[in-house]
Amino acid sequence: MVKILITSIIGAMGFLIHKFLIDHIIKQKAQLREMQSYLKSMANIIANPGNDMNNERNDIKNKLRDLSAELTAKTESISIYSLLALIKIVKDRSKINATCEDLIRLSNSLFEETKIQGFRNVDILKRVGKRLGISII
Repeated sequence: MVKILITSIIGAMGFLIHKFLIDHIIKQKAQLREMQSYLKSMANIIANPGNDMNNERNDIKNKLRDLSAELTAKTESISIYSLLALIKIVKDRSKINATCEDLIRLSNSLFEETKIQGFRNVDILKRVGKRLGISII
């Protein structure tokens, strides 16, 4: 009887840990993979801002903002985030916040048709990749 009770308690704890912690970590990691894939596929357009392809640039602008908002939301949904970041299970919150800011920065710069802005966007893409340990450019 005691074994059944202990097994039930351990099973319930495992379920709760999975439901309220591991699921959220998995969702954040999936969001990071989606962001990496999107930035990689759109890097050429992001690195070459201008006034051409306005519809496509608007879509990219909106998607970058959505990625930023979704990453913020998925990060905020993880309980005991600071502890998990300390033991390197998740990315440091400051890196996530800086990445979200950079995504907004990129979304605001897609229509500035200057070479300098193009270089800035490339630097931002590289910084995001380095910060998160992912390959973008």
